[in-house]
Amino acid sequence: FLPALALSREHGEVTSWTYSPAHEKLYLGHGDGVITSIRVGTETVERQFAQVAAGVYGLADAGNYVLAQDSSGAWATHSVINASGLITDSAEWNRYSSAYAWSVQDSRVYFFRDDTSPNDLHFETIDQSSGRFGERGETPYHGSYNISAPLRVSADGSRIVLGSGDLYGHDGLLWQGNVGGSLTDALWTTDGGLLILKSNGANTALVRRDMQFKTVEQRAFDGTPVAIVSNGSAYKIITRSDQRLFTVIYQPSDDTDADGISDAAIVAGADLFAAIELG
Repeated sequence: FLPALALSREHGEVTSWTYSPAHEKLYLGHGDGVITSIRVGTETVERQFAQVAAGVYGLADAGNYVLAQDSSGAWATHSVINASGLITDSAEWNRYSSAYAWSVQDSRVYFFRDDTSPNDLHFETIDQSSGRFGERGETPYHGSYNISAPLRVSADGSRIVLGSGDLYGHDGLLWQGNVGGSLTDALWTTDGGLLILKSNGANTALVRRDMQFKTVEQRAFDGTPVAIVSNGSAYKIITRSDQRLFTVIYQPSDDTDADGISDAAIVAGADLFAAIELG
């Protein structure tokens, strides 16, 4: 974990936050419309970064820019802000979302419309040179599927998975199936596979699926699930127990019990046995 940060109360409570890898800054949104920043690793105190028209209830990494959602205008307003804190574009008739995800491959930011029923999955593109909004879109379903956080985009931008476990494709945001029920967090691997973190009673279950979404590994961890993050060639599993956070390094393996039989074969055998029993 990083050293503790000193947060000012000058602008009220923090209402949203995001981290920008391109800027190497943590951005904090406040109820008075002020956005502050902290350069991670070198600063521990907030600095004023930008100002939007009303309370900031959404912030998202958008490549060279930051996307801010505030409560002004019709419904809500999305603003694109550059590294200097200047607004390069804004658009009302927009949406409040509890989650955002940036797709590097096609300069899309994905989000929900959590303040509207039925909820849905939306996107808008942000030109990485001009900072202007471009194409917008949404799924064609409008209520047919459960829309819930988190929201995770594959490295190649071709697939999006939601907290419901539902999977959508890039083209037309068409539904492509479900990866095994609701999940707490998910992380796409560089080879197109998917790591899924979910609750298993008072503990955490991790499921690793390959690019065809076949289960190739299952692991269990103490505590309830919080998040999974990349840690070089391995991953950090973050869990919570007794109001404390714990981290465990997870290294993918195709034979976790070292018995010479791959986890995928064990899972396949269990599925076959279950099918015989049911038949």
